[in-house]
Amino acid sequence: MKRFAILSAVLCGLALTAPCYAGGYCAFAYSTNTGKFGYSYGENSRPQAERIALNACGTKDAQVVGWSHNEYVALALGDDNTWGCGVGSTRRAAEHNALALCP
Repeated sequence: MKRFAILSAVLCGLALTAPCYAGGYCAFAYSTNTGKFGYSYGENSRPQAERIALNACGTKDAQVVGWSHNEYVALALGDDNTWGCGVGSTRRAAEHNALALCP
């Protein structure tokens, strides 16, 4: 079974629940060893968004698996810590792309 974690640089929130923030850069970090993920949104630069996502993941083996600027980012998580990360101009497109990339 696959599950989603969604970020939106357009709406700047997790699962479309947070208010908009300046910047518009989002990033996901993921650890295949632990299955933990971290995210950032509303940041002013890609490097800043990636650093915050890595720190939020809290594991030494975390890697940045996706980022966007003013688009949606979806992280699909599958069995055995498999993952797929997709970007799209709509939430549905990002989810579709993430699922297509998740083994």
